[in-house]
Amino acid sequence: MRVVKDSLRQFGETRIEDIVFDPKDRDDIPALLRGLQHIYCDPDTREKVFDILEKQIRPKIKRHLRRPGMSFWRIFVLGMVQKALNCDFDRLRNLVNNHRQLRQMLGHANDFGDRTTYHLQTIIDNVCLLTPEMLEEINVVVVACGHRTVRNGSGASLPGRLGGSKDACGMAYGRGASV
Repeated sequence: MRVVKDSLRQFGETRIEDIVFDPKDRDDIPALLRGLQHIYCDPDTREKVFDILEKQIRPKIKRHLRRPGMSFWRIFVLGMVQKALNCDFDRLRNLVNNHRQLRQMLGHANDFGDRTTYHLQTIIDNVCLLTPEMLEEINVVVVACGHRTVRNGSGASLPGRLGGSKDACGMAYGRGASV
């Protein structure tokens, strides 16, 4: 039977709430993981997301196999990483087996001998459980969480930029950028 998130922590496992990200890191993976961390730390949003996952995935469980299956949290994280990065399953497998912060987000201990690896077929089988309809439902919940977060903040508008930007090599991209 699938669980929402493994309740027993491993020796050396960092709690999701305590994962630290470099605020100056501009890569897309830490930004995504910070968003997932916020979803996990917001009990109302987390409960709604897990309810959607449980309602859609539990009926598909093959009860005669008696295997526990991947937790809903791990399925959710893997699915969000795959969708957000628009990566194939081979890249996702490489990330999940080698990216330290992603492994922390999945509940693996840092340097205390946790040698858990994910096989390609396991990743494919579990991420494919997330249907477009399910992702649309989750999207509505996550957007509502974002609106609550902004509303509960200072009331200021969200910072953003619409103009073009330059990458590290000075190449322009974004709106207004010429190719």
